[in-house]
Amino acid sequence: MPRAKRHKNLRLLTALAQKGLTGKEVARSAGIHPLTFSKLLNNRTCPKPETAKRIAAVLGTTPDKIGLTAYEEV
Repeated sequence: MPRAKRHKNLRLLTALAQKGLTGKEVARSAGIHPLTFSKLLNNRTCPKPETAKRIAAVLGTTPDKIGLTAYEEV
């Protein structure tokens, strides 16, 4: 059975372009693995709240503005 097509997180992609950064650079600065960042960019996972905040801080914005809605830990 073919996989459902997922769309990239365009807000996050736009923020990268506006800052002139690569995914690897943002991942390194945010303290996460580049593969994790790639999964976020491709909407394959949801970040923990702290991860979303760190990525947003690197990009000079908030998680909501870059489409990183974090799940709440229970």
